[in-house]
Amino acid sequence: MLLLLRKASSDKNLAMKLGFVDDTAAKSKLETLDKEILAEETNDPTLPAQVWRTKAMQKIVPELASKIFARFDEVLDRVTEDVSKFGKFLGIIITLPLLLIYWPVDSINLLNRLNNDQDLSAKLAKVAETDLPSFQKAHDEFLKCQENNKNNPDVKQACEQSGQALNKVANDTINLSSIGGLFGNTVERNLECKIPFIDNCKRAELTPGIFVTWILVTLGSAFW
Repeated sequence: MLLLLRKASSDKNLAMKLGFVDDTAAKSKLETLDKEILAEETNDPTLPAQVWRTKAMQKIVPELASKIFARFDEVLDRVTEDVSKFGKFLGIIITLPLLLIYWPVDSINLLNRLNNDQDLSAKLAKVAETDLPSFQKAHDEFLKCQENNKNNPDVKQACEQSGQALNKVANDTINLSSIGGLFGNTVERNLECKIPFIDNCKRAELTPGIFVTWILVTLGSAFW
């Protein structure tokens, strides 16, 4: 939604489609929204960044926010409208080979490890609750820098370099090597899989846990 508003601040047609008089009005509203997001952060810095943004949007652009949020709440309707029966069937057929060859996640083993290994659960919780929101906020600032300076090559290049540095820091900080195997990367693949044009293809054994993963993945976005 922020990206839409930033685009509308320099695109009159988009601004009018979003309900603004023109791009100047959209730009003014975006500036007010940015200040409100900062105010929400100041009020409670412990909240995730998306909560600051959501609260600010509901205050500054309630009509636009309500339309977008309502659309995202209609998950089952979107799945029914946007994915045909053939598409769902094709997804089911393609998912199992991908799970067996590239991503053999055993859901039963995964849940058992998360339940029994409290240190592991704490690490993942820290990544989700602390590290990711801080990097998301930094990434938003990078996108804003890039958008605001798209006509200034030197500054835009500096923004891109900043973004690359941010990605490196994120990869170094969110290091999941200590939880190797949790997402199937250490599962042995020693069974032949006959796929045309692919030599020496190996796949994992279909365990009950991988079968459960397959069922969960094929439920699609309506489930998740």
